[in-house]
Amino acid sequence: MNGPLFAEKIKISAFRGITEPLELDFTAPVTLIYAPNGTGKTTFCEAVEWLLTGQVERLREGSSWSDKILRSAFLDGVTPQVEAILRIGEKAHQVWRTPEGAWIDHQSGSPWRAGDILEMFAPTAAAPNKHHRSAISLRQHYLRGTRFLTSEALAALVDNTPGSLERRKDVFADLLGIRHLRDAEQDSEKYANELATSLKILDGRRSTLVAEAEQLRAELK
Repeated sequence: MNGPLFAEKIKISAFRGITEPLELDFTAPVTLIYAPNGTGKTTFCEAVEWLLTGQVERLREGSSWSDKILRSAFLDGVTPQVEAILRIGEKAHQVWRTPEGAWIDHQSGSPWRAGDILEMFAPTAAAPNKHHRSAISLRQHYLRGTRFLTSEALAALVDNTPGSLERRKDVFADLLGIRHLRDAEQDSEKYANELATSLKILDGRRSTLVAEAEQLRAELK
């Protein structure tokens, strides 16, 4: 199921500060969401991020994640849910996510496995032979980076100071969906720098041994 991922309709219920069901239609070529501060724009983005990735990066506490933080403080005992019609390539799918998990096309039976649903949303974000935990992390990172442009990332794009170059590269890698290649490049540079020190030591030892060998040849003559 390869192809561009588009959200056509989204419905958010009992999610953090959103108490009344909120439905939005994105079938128009361009949709602008404009509202005063404190009215739920960020919460809407968090709901979409949760739908796609199963987490909200901004709300994580260290490496742990709990859906309890998504429950509305104004609705006692009501379960948060995000429902959407997502188009992947030419085919539309209905998707549901609750704290119990996510379903595609039919909200019945056991929830989809996290790795399977992420692979459907971002099949090219991780190599086929990647370990499933690493693949989940890569696909979550890809979906966050390619679907949401934060104010911090936007500020980095318009900052042309030399110190912001690496950050701009990271933002563009996210937008283009090649963050895994950017990470691989950085890892390779780190390993190369670590090897350079070892190679310098080995080269010094080689020079010493060469000198000793020359001295032994001279003595043998």
